[in-house]
Amino acid sequence: MGKIKIIGTASRDVPYDMMQVTIKFHSWDKSVTNAVNKTDTLCDDFLNVLLENNFDISKIHMGDIEINQKKVSNDSAGEPLRLSVSTNKSIIIPTPFNMNCLNFLKDTVKDMGADANLSVNYYYSNTSDIDNALIEEAIADSRKKAEIAAKAMGQHIIGISEATINKSNNRYSDDNKSYDLCDIFACLSSDSPTNQLTANTSKLSASVEVDWIIE
Repeated sequence: MGKIKIIGTASRDVPYDMMQVTIKFHSWDKSVTNAVNKTDTLCDDFLNVLLENNFDISKIHMGDIEINQKKVSNDSAGEPLRLSVSTNKSIIIPTPFNMNCLNFLKDTVKDMGADANLSVNYYYSNTSDIDNALIEEAIADSRKKAEIAAKAMGQHIIGISEATINKSNNRYSDDNKSYDLCDIFACLSSDSPTNQLTANTSKLSASVEVDWIIE
């Protein structure tokens, strides 16, 4: 009776099923009060559009709020120091991947003519089932390799002594959370051909180092 250590691997390209849309509103002014009011109005106007379209904004998260002040002047023109204020206010929208929804949010910002940045991060709602399947496939791959090695030595596998599982780190998962924000957007967004696009994929993988018992 002996042991052989065999590493098995498995991988697959999995499409993202969630997206996190971050919208950051900006304003600039000489007055702190005016700058803050402008940013607040932009954010409020955007949220009011969503409310008018039956969007449940209670599922939207408040992001960063920034107020930056500095004194500036144009020395060449002999301009005295004056206050320059910039403000930022962000909201974060986690929702299932849906191009109609994304286009609607983007078009709303555009139609408002708002000073704003829009960014999107894609991720998985739950990777547990995928991980379990990859681990099973990796163990099967290890066993197949072990059987070939054991056969070459005139032996066969009788069990497992020890196994170490490794999963890839190229994943962000928001396990066990469910968002239903996009059901209404199919009839609201424009007829852009991008509505037909699908989510990008990421390669998920697992490896298993198994000590097989042979005799």
